[in-house]
Amino acid sequence: MPRAKTRWTIGVGALALAACGGDDVAVMPDASVPAIDAGAIDDGSVASEGIAWEPCTLQDAPSVTAECARVSVPLDWSAPEGEHIELFVERVVAAEPSGRAMWVLMGGPGQSGQDFEGLAAVIAARDHGLDIYFPDHRGTGDSTRLVCTNEEAPFSPGGAHIVPDEWPACRDAMLAQWGAARLAHFSTTSAAHDVRHLIELEHDEDDRVVVLGISYGTYLANRYLQIAPDQADGVVLDSMCAPDDCFLSEQDLWEDEAGRMILARCAEHEACRARLGDDPVAALASLHERVAAGHCPMLGDPAVDVELLRTALGQMMFGYGTRQLVPALIHRMTRCDDADRAVIQHLYQLFFGPIFAAGASFEPGTMGAPPAGGGGGGPRKYSFPLAINIVAGEMWEPSDPSREELQTRWEGTLMCRGVSRSIGWEIDGWPHYVDALAGRYGETSIPVLGMNADLDTATPARHARPWGERLDGPHQRYVEIPNAAHSVIAQGVLTDDHTTTCGRELLLQFVRDPRAELDTSCLAQTLPLRFFGSDPFVEAHFGTTDLWGDP
Repeated sequence: MPRAKTRWTIGVGALALAACGGDDVAVMPDASVPAIDAGAIDDGSVASEGIAWEPCTLQDAPSVTAECARVSVPLDWSAPEGEHIELFVERVVAAEPSGRAMWVLMGGPGQSGQDFEGLAAVIAARDHGLDIYFPDHRGTGDSTRLVCTNEEAPFSPGGAHIVPDEWPACRDAMLAQWGAARLAHFSTTSAAHDVRHLIELEHDEDDRVVVLGISYGTYLANRYLQIAPDQADGVVLDSMCAPDDCFLSEQDLWEDEAGRMILARCAEHEACRARLGDDPVAALASLHERVAAGHCPMLGDPAVDVELLRTALGQMMFGYGTRQLVPALIHRMTRCDDADRAVIQHLYQLFFGPIFAAGASFEPGTMGAPPAGGGGGGPRKYSFPLAINIVAGEMWEPSDPSREELQTRWEGTLMCRGVSRSIGWEIDGWPHYVDALAGRYGETSIPVLGMNADLDTATPARHARPWGERLDGPHQRYVEIPNAAHSVIAQGVLTDDHTTTCGRELLLQFVRDPRAELDTSCLAQTLPLRFFGSDPFVEAHFGTTDLWGDP
């Protein structure tokens, strides 16, 4: 039989109070969010028959046994008999069914669950008794995706990426299609109710269910614990986006802060220190000044060249492997001979696409990356409108920094992907919903494992630690993993096994038995930063196996 039904309280019920107050809501006059009358939710009026699964093939893991399903849920969980939307869910079926299941909540916000397919296959190969579910968050993937069709078309100015000039049309199209009041239901709380409902439909009381949140997915997992504190048998938080301190308007600062910490470690390695000196961060700051003055031009405009350098380094610091190559890139760009220029050209083409083709032009300020995802996948069916909707509603600093302030912050960084600066122009004019559950921690007695990398550029460890201190109940703990990167189940390797990560090993233990003692010996086996890479890896990024390019 399905898990027992309960009446749940929806957080956006306080939206009426906030909208009347006005101080916490900045909206366009024609896009204000009306009051929503949302009290307790009774699932009795929502279809409760089991999920109808059908065999399907996963794009990133075609050899695994997988099934897919589409489930109708209310747009507004406080009005279950009203308008419905469709959720899409994939699952990898256990080879040896045991009644154990893991539900994966992906990052962003805006990332599709389908980006987890490849890693799901890896985990399934290690745990034959685990069913792995990865739903598309409402508004992403194939779950009634919010998409600006014209602005994301291949022939549009930014291709799949929406450039600044396209955002007003995208915003207006979303408001015309959905309206501010309906967009308010593409929220974290609504998505948490989706997760609770899916688990209730799928599992019996005897099943053992673990929820895994990654990056923004940890923020969503916390919201899930607020509305369903004891439904699951355990929760894992990978790369912790703290509910009271995860404002993406600060992400450019986070990335630069962690990037400087990583680069500083170059001085601990003889080969790296010999090239960048005792203060590698100062060496990079000097390079920025030289590029701004016209050194090593790539596209002819020093302002563009500085943006390319800052963004490329931010992207490299995000990845566990690519961050090891950063000192070599700085060294090569500082020297900038013909061979170095060929390496830089190769890397920039890899990161930024065809804009470096002969005769191509580039507009400054069009690069920023989407909010950080996680789980080892790429942004296959990412939704930019869904990301902006949630960031505007609950993941933006209460001080509401201006575009000018975000620009100033960005200009003060040495390495970042420009997420905050990009969102600054995307968020203008977007309706802001208010959620009473935002900014609060879920209280639960079930087992919880929190994990964060010490050098995470997207969800800094110093923000994760206070949340970790709250995990003080039985079978609850926080683990900080040295030398890893964002999404510890996917990034960072062990000294004696380069095919796995410490985070993944801890996850595998937890899903087998959330109440068992956790063996954390892998923490001492994480591979330290070395600032070099294998020949194939270096060649893939630099176009040559010669990392430093020295005589």
